[in-house]
Amino acid sequence: MKIVYTGALYTPYLSTSLMRMQALEELGHEVHSHCLVPYNKWGGRWGGALFRRYLFGPPLHRYNKDLVSLVHQVKPDVLWVDKGRWLFPTTLKAIQEQGVMAVSYTPDPAFLFHQSRWFLGCIPLYDIMVTTKLYEADLYRQHGVQRLIEQVPSFNPKLHKPQDPTSEEQKTYACDLVFIGTYTPRRDKYLRPLAESGLDLAIWGGQWLTSCKDPILRRHVRGEGLSGRDYSLGIACAKIGLGLLTPLAPDTSTTRSVEIPAIGTFMLAERTEEHLRMFEEGTEAAFFDNADELITKARYFLAHPEKREAIAAAGRQRSITSGYDINSMIAEIVQELEALQKETYSQGQQSP
Repeated sequence: MKIVYTGALYTPYLSTSLMRMQALEELGHEVHSHCLVPYNKWGGRWGGALFRRYLFGPPLHRYNKDLVSLVHQVKPDVLWVDKGRWLFPTTLKAIQEQGVMAVSYTPDPAFLFHQSRWFLGCIPLYDIMVTTKLYEADLYRQHGVQRLIEQVPSFNPKLHKPQDPTSEEQKTYACDLVFIGTYTPRRDKYLRPLAESGLDLAIWGGQWLTSCKDPILRRHVRGEGLSGRDYSLGIACAKIGLGLLTPLAPDTSTTRSVEIPAIGTFMLAERTEEHLRMFEEGTEAAFFDNADELITKARYFLAHPEKREAIAAAGRQRSITSGYDINSMIAEIVQELEALQKETYSQGQQSP
């Protein structure tokens, strides 16, 4: 299958958009990339602030124009749009008129936080849309989505796997419990009681060093956010990985929900229906409803390493056998695409 893929394909560490594109390549598809990043930098930090905030002006028009040109040149079977906040409905229609199928993959809360008028206008046009925010599924339907695939978050098997740390890396990252995530005051609900409990808690993440004013929590902040292998090491060297949900959205799982078990570390996460579907409680992961239960279970499993390690191993196995890896998730979408192609071709053959 020939695919034009557009998204934020940035480095030095792999963006999740780039991971999805690479998964398509690893599955044997011919992929031509159209990177959003240069357009997003248009006008510099200050000059382009209005373009980025309100999504209008020269960078958006150039992005859409260049995408159409690439499609004309490549003549793909599929246009794969990652997030799609910049794509004009007129652009999508023009591309589909060339017989190109269109897929949207959105791992963010597209209605709650990352909404754009362009994205909303494109919803009825896409052949397939994919979301990992299951609480937004009804909103997609209300906006006329044709086919919606609901998936849980995924992990990258190249990065999120058991590690073999050096003695220096072990010294840097070793701890009883680790949380890796951006600072927000609402995370105090669980992290403050843990910090006061006397357990060896390590916190890594953006804005903790600059925005957290709580002296008790600040003592547990080891540095800025971790990425790439450092992220996996931060989890692998901890005895317990904390699966805390974002307090800013009604998420019932996050990428940490699959990355921690995939790395082979025992996961202690907030109890949600989605988490309970993904992992068997007490066998493949452990869950909690409040700070007291969190601390009680953390102490118990730290005192019982054999049980903790057995659950960690079972959690990793569940991540693999249930297909929570990015390649399996992308393969599911491609399978839906191929089925839709056959259905469309069959209908065309039957029409007079």
